[in-house]
Amino acid sequence: MLNKLILFSLLIFLLMLTQTGLMSQVIINEINYHSADDFDTKDWLELHNTSDNTVNIGAWYFKDDNEENSFSFPEGTTIEANGFLVVCRNIDSFSLFWPQVLNYVGEFDFGLNNGGELIRLFNASGTVVDTVHYDDESPWPVDADGLGPTLQLSDPSQDNADAQNWFAATGTPGGPNVPNSVYSPEKSVTLKIFPNPVVHSGRISIDAPDLITSGELVVFDHLGHRVLQLSLNGNPETGFKASDLTPGLYTVRFSDRKGNLSEGTKFIIVR
Repeated sequence: MLNKLILFSLLIFLLMLTQTGLMSQVIINEINYHSADDFDTKDWLELHNTSDNTVNIGAWYFKDDNEENSFSFPEGTTIEANGFLVVCRNIDSFSLFWPQVLNYVGEFDFGLNNGGELIRLFNASGTVVDTVHYDDESPWPVDADGLGPTLQLSDPSQDNADAQNWFAATGTPGGPNVPNSVYSPEKSVTLKIFPNPVVHSGRISIDAPDLITSGELVVFDHLGHRVLQLSLNGNPETGFKASDLTPGLYTVRFSDRKGNLSEGTKFIIVR
């Protein structure tokens, strides 16, 4: 009888936690706290609904570690099952570089600290749903501090309070995080795209005489999917047809024969 009472009490406690949001399946999944100078989307963060049901986050809000800084989600805001939602500081800047991403809200009138800080997500009742205290120093991935990548959670089932569960990679706002686009700080080559934006066709040049015979260029779409692979064949420059790709933002990366990413850059295709 005692064991049944304990089990019953535990079930009631778990139900209460769920109702108050302490077991919410909405998590902070990606953070862009310091954009690169040439890809300045302004600050944004991404929420991920890890459940199989749509979640209404209307009247929810998030804060940084300053109590005065708060952003409230508009009434009726939802995140679909297993879906994502980006929260932008500046919608115009975000849309300029991520024109194909439509699942976003904004704007919040405070910035995310470049030196790291606490981000807190609350439900409509004022209960803390999730927190992440990121930093720009190890063990947090330091490449997210103004070098181009964003902070991304490796696995939604992992503890996002643990720095070891985050990696720095090409941003994937509004979609799943992509570990295969991990940014490498070892810059041994320089890539250039011209023209940029690309309309009909583009050319990619690479400044790495000792590597072009053994390397390849790989193009990823905004979700991190590999969409194009180009062989250099010993040439410092190669071309591609924009008509083969849909309009939007892309990342091209150079890799050596072993597939180690050495350098990358972004370009936009327009019609």
